[in-house]
Amino acid sequence: MNLADIFPKDGRPQGLYCETCGSSMDLHFDDFSELVSGIQIDISGLPFLHCDKCASNAPPDDSRFAIIHLHKQAVEKFSDKVAVKCSKKVDDFSFSKVPFFMDTDDYFYIPGLYRAHDVGFLTPLFFNKAVLTKYDNSPNYSVRFASPTYGEIDAGSFVIPFGINKLGKVTMWLGDVAKLPEAEQYYLRSENVASDHSLGSEFYDAQIECKFTDPPKERLVIGQRSNFLDAFEKKFGVRISHPDVELVDAITALAPPLLDTVKERRHTFALPTHALSARKKRI
Repeated sequence: MNLADIFPKDGRPQGLYCETCGSSMDLHFDDFSELVSGIQIDISGLPFLHCDKCASNAPPDDSRFAIIHLHKQAVEKFSDKVAVKCSKKVDDFSFSKVPFFMDTDDYFYIPGLYRAHDVGFLTPLFFNKAVLTKYDNSPNYSVRFASPTYGEIDAGSFVIPFGINKLGKVTMWLGDVAKLPEAEQYYLRSENVASDHSLGSEFYDAQIECKFTDPPKERLVIGQRSNFLDAFEKKFGVRISHPDVELVDAITALAPPLLDTVKERRHTFALPTHALSARKKRI
């Protein structure tokens, strides 16, 4: 491998989406062992962006810089090999006293999250979907969906955007969560889970990529549902519907039909199998 191969193609920064198939990539940690322009470089636990669909790896920009820097150091020391173990840059950003599960590597290596100001604000936190039902059942909050995988928790004086990733976990930014009263943060902590390093979603596209597209009919319907519930609550002082985990599953599974056929329509509007099973048990 030549050192020139480490540099990004056309000088463009590495993105989250696979250049081959367009799928979102997840952050993985793997060993790098290559002969780079005459120098053997071994790095244990180097962050990579991995595409499950085409099984390809792409190094984030900071991983590329690490390889280039190690090669430079080896040349300066007249060494033909270097072996290091990759370590975390920061263990805690100190936004909150609440001990949330997080991985600071997500912030530095997932494309688009790092900022020179408010360092660590866009560190993703991951939660079970039940966290949405807890908040929507609280009289001080409401949950609104703008699309199947993107919405916001409305606290009246401020809102917290959230997403649902392809693995079914709810994602929020550490900086947003840290704005909440400490008691509410502990409430969130009860559903907080370890990072799965998967952030590709409409949430990421809107918040980081600033992608604005014409919404499909499915998104419009979900948005109108949230608007109707909000209007009813303002008019009559009561919320007539609260999402449970089954409903959240149904919303996130909603997708337009690939072909406009009767069979595809049935599949599109059918509840997920596990939701139907749970409903039958209650009946």
